[in-house]
Amino acid sequence: MTAPHEYIPDGPAEIAPPGGYCPPEVRQEAFAAALDGVKTGAYDHRVIAWLAWLDDTTCRTIASLLWRCRLAGAAPGSVVLAPADAEIIRQAFADASAWRAWRAEGAGCEECQRLDPGRCPGHAHDEQLSAAYDSLSARLGPQEAAR
Repeated sequence: MTAPHEYIPDGPAEIAPPGGYCPPEVRQEAFAAALDGVKTGAYDHRVIAWLAWLDDTTCRTIASLLWRCRLAGAAPGSVVLAPADAEIIRQAFADASAWRAWRAEGAGCEECQRLDPGRCPGHAHDEQLSAAYDSLSARLGPQEAAR
């Protein structure tokens, strides 16, 4: 998976990572990108600010290590999502769930309206799918506060 910031090398470092000088603000952005979605405290922020004043090769290596640790901690075959990506997926599930719930009611389907009290075969599983979407959305974690 590609590193979340252009400052961060993608893979393990065998030699000093390439790249010229970047100001501490860019280094801090890279650390923030590697830690996006990770709960941090005031002291964490102080240490990250201190790290950003170290030399570029050290900062690039530390940011890369942070990112690779996140990837290594993921279950095999899983995907690491940035919080913004999780929000997009959560919204897609909410839309799909609402649409399946609406279909489960037989809204707009002539065959569902003819069947009493059942649903047509095309809509029989919409309620279960709606519940599955809601469940998976909840497992994505708490919803991000609007930024």
